[in-house]
Amino acid sequence: MNFFNTLIAKWSESLSFFKKDNFKLFLLASLNSTFKSLILFFKKFWVLPVLFLLAIASLSGLNILFFKLISNKMLFIFLNFLMILLSIGALVLALQVVFLPFLLVRASSENKNFNYLRKNIKKILTLSILVIVLFLFPPIVFKMPLISISSNIILKIWMAFAGTVFCFTTFFFLDTKKHFITIFISFVRALKLFVFFMPVMLFLIIFFLSVTFLNMQYGLLQTYLLQNGFMFLFYLASAFFFIFSFILTFLNLSFIANYYTIVRHKYYSFFYK
Repeated sequence: MNFFNTLIAKWSESLSFFKKDNFKLFLLASLNSTFKSLILFFKKFWVLPVLFLLAIASLSGLNILFFKLISNKMLFIFLNFLMILLSIGALVLALQVVFLPFLLVRASSENKNFNYLRKNIKKILTLSILVIVLFLFPPIVFKMPLISISSNIILKIWMAFAGTVFCFTTFFFLDTKKHFITIFISFVRALKLFVFFMPVMLFLIIFFLSVTFLNMQYGLLQTYLLQNGFMFLFYLASAFFFIFSFILTFLNLSFIANYYTIVRHKYYSFFYK
């Protein structure tokens, strides 16, 4: 009975989030956080996506050479070794690019530079395991190719739910001192937040699904332009789509990071008993 009383009380309290002044303040804070994070990304960390693209381009070039020089044993071994190193490097860079927005939008008194990123690299590697469990395991269980996620409503809702829980888990985990075991505690805290503050979670999920829907429409537009030979418009739409998705990703994370900060400070004992 105590559980349900607490649940109803927290749902009722979380509805205050949608009051005009509270919601307006939240939106303004999220937009400000998004803007500052984007400036930081392009000012200090632009080199990471550039290095990642260079690594991918190098791997593509080496792959072509690989088949041309397959008869030369020494070059074959050297290219294999080089491709392994580049693959590891590209993976590490990809993880840093994916998790960097989380580090930039979270509230922190630390100077957000490469040293800040380096200090959290172990946690990033741990979080990548959770990504596999939450996002790759369900399609494998349902025996569905990953590409079908965009057209399957059940998997799409699952991704919205799992994505929201994962984001809160990430922020809880980044605020812990230990590196591995606390990922499970952070995940439980994120689920607890999701259940007890459901009204706001539904808002975040609807926003997540709206972003996904917009991305799908842009994807259909790109396909139409490409199939009909409008190459200039295709490249223009692709550039706009990338920038638009990038900004929305930061805005989505800013929403979650700001609400996480509000709830963590207001209900600290509720999560850290």
